[in-house]
Amino acid sequence: MMQEYNRILVAVDGSDSSLSALKKAVSITKRNQGKLYIVHILDDTGSLPFDVAQFEKIARNKGNELLEKCHHYTIENGLDDVGILMEVGSPRTMISSTIPERENIDLIIMGARGLNAVERIFIGSVSDFVIRRAICDVLIVKTESDIMPEILMD
Repeated sequence: MMQEYNRILVAVDGSDSSLSALKKAVSITKRNQGKLYIVHILDDTGSLPFDVAQFEKIARNKGNELLEKCHHYTIENGLDDVGILMEVGSPRTMISSTIPERENIDLIIMGARGLNAVERIFIGSVSDFVIRRAICDVLIVKTESDIMPEILMD
């Protein structure tokens, strides 16, 4: 019997990888006649040496623009039952447990790579954390650029 996913969460940060995840999430949600939740997290875990209020305002504006584009994409592709979420907190815990618990999510979809290469080097990627700690199934979507280095190394 094939697993049905009815409440799907996709995390977006504007990276190519997260936008590929959105495309996959729309496809799976439509196939399962489910509800899609698109989330963008404003990371509050780092220390900022400048005007935090100004940074948060800019980050919120960019996040809202991204979420509007993502929502427009879902509508263009025939998916109307969409929840749009902008959250402040740790992307790791928000994606792996906080939002899935609150929204009763049964599948998390995210890109293999986000925008922050420095964080990935020093403390691991958000996707690595979510895979290990999520309270539900996780699907990691790779882009061509994620796959190419592996092909070149073979």
